[in-house]
Amino acid sequence: MENQELALGRRLIWKQKFKEEVCVRIFGAKECATAELELKLYQEGTKFTLVVRLGSLATFTYGLKLGCVSESKGPLSFEVCVKDFKIENGKLVSIRLTAELCIGIKLLGIKIEECWDVLDATIQLFTLNSFRTLQEPSILEESVIEAMEEHNSEEIYVQIDNKHLK
Repeated sequence: MENQELALGRRLIWKQKFKEEVCVRIFGAKECATAELELKLYQEGTKFTLVVRLGSLATFTYGLKLGCVSESKGPLSFEVCVKDFKIENGKLVSIRLTAELCIGIKLLGIKIEECWDVLDATIQLFTLNSFRTLQEPSILEESVIEAMEEHNSEEIYVQIDNKHLK
């Protein structure tokens, strides 16, 4: 699938998977249900898309715009919000995403509904040019430079968890 996307001119910018589990004990036996969510950001020319995969049940594709999208399939549901984004010279410079993943099931006659806030992050573009003038890079900047070297790239997208910025 990834090779097919490259052939179509789509470039994967960022991806993240989330997996949550809810378990209950019924008469001493443990029963569990798993919820999975995968988010991917793509660039194709000057267009940006957000692809959301809800477990193995469904995949949804959206053009990048401010606001929230929510879908459900079977026992799983999600809400993904684009809170802010900045595009310069045809490149996505930064985007803030939040995501909630939910599962609603019946296990042995007991109804379980559980939701998780799985993402509140800013995905930021860093370029090698932005670091060339630094005298003493910070720990974050050093790790970004290392990631660029590891991927042999002059630019890289880094996820910055907004919970840690507060």
